[in-house]
Amino acid sequence: MATRLLSWWLFQKQKLSVIYTSVLLSLLISFASLVVFWYSLENYMISDLKPDPSLSIQLSNSNPSVSERSSKTSSHLRLNWTNGVIHASHRGSTHMSNESVLKIQTKSINYCPLTSPLLVGWLNISSILPGLLEDNTEDSNLKISGMYEPTNCQPREKVALIVPYRRRKEHLKIFLRYMHPFLQRQQLAYAVFVVEQFDSLPFNRGMLMNIGYKEAIKLDSFQCFIFHDVDLLPEDDRNLYKCPENGKPRQMAFLMDIYDYKPAPNSYFGGVNAFLTTNFKLINGFSNLFWGWGSEDDDLYHRLLRHNLTVVRLSLTNSSLVQIARYTMLDHDWVNPNPDREFLFKEGSYRQKYDGLSSLKYEVLKIDVTPLYTHILVDLRPKLPK
Repeated sequence: MATRLLSWWLFQKQKLSVIYTSVLLSLLISFASLVVFWYSLENYMISDLKPDPSLSIQLSNSNPSVSERSSKTSSHLRLNWTNGVIHASHRGSTHMSNESVLKIQTKSINYCPLTSPLLVGWLNISSILPGLLEDNTEDSNLKISGMYEPTNCQPREKVALIVPYRRRKEHLKIFLRYMHPFLQRQQLAYAVFVVEQFDSLPFNRGMLMNIGYKEAIKLDSFQCFIFHDVDLLPEDDRNLYKCPENGKPRQMAFLMDIYDYKPAPNSYFGGVNAFLTTNFKLINGFSNLFWGWGSEDDDLYHRLLRHNLTVVRLSLTNSSLVQIARYTMLDHDWVNPNPDREFLFKEGSYRQKYDGLSSLKYEVLKIDVTPLYTHILVDLRPKLPK
């Protein structure tokens, strides 16, 4: 009897062991299958998110739109402004810097080329001026307020064009009808702001430039500003109105027809110049104290030098490009120079920190949104306390 009971017990124990072993083996097989599946899925996702090296881009601190750079480890894009086209994905990395960056799949982004295929080169402005004076309402796909973005590619940066203005109606008409097609052939995203001085005080070009900067950044995010006299027209659309490099404001109008296209002195920084938004803020903008013609541009040049910024021209980067930087100046009456300009210029270093964007006072009388530009009418007269 005891022998039978022992045999039965051993049989049952062996049976249970087989069952337990089978269950355990099944669990191990399931776990192994799950690990293999998860590893394969993760590799697939990583390879899908990895950007194409030929299209990879990274933004520098100075230019939040697009500047192409290579990296040994990875490619990133910092998204500071977008029109909804860019779709970003993010993965952490032990090799990333402390700055927040977003990895994106760049294959779906069709950036505008660095050199537009629409450029036509030099134009004989004198031959097309009569047509620019004719009445026509074509706005060349402009959005309201003179804003434009190319529709067939993603623009690399957003540019604000600031034009100081008073009693130059014919010049403004020519300028707008010439500059819009010029800028659109460069496939830029841009907006035009015309800042008009309403009061009867002497014209204050620097102050109007500062106001244009202040009002534009309230309305949109611009990577750079181009400050542009209304009576200057670029003759060649290869003279690109794109953002300059960080720390290198660009002097653009140094070859003008009224001077037989002889290069202006290296210290000349008037007419047309381009700034990164951050660089213009760094130097506190233009001085507000130059009433009447002269020396506000010389003062601006020395503001750059005091902050160790370097002025660049096309002739400095490539002497073969110098001829494309020619400008035509529209005829106008000459004005008397500011009698205080030399004194103000000499004292500029002492007041730069307190004279400029930081001390700007004005009254906006009206902002009109027109098909070709945003019109900002301002009164610069100091207001007496009540």
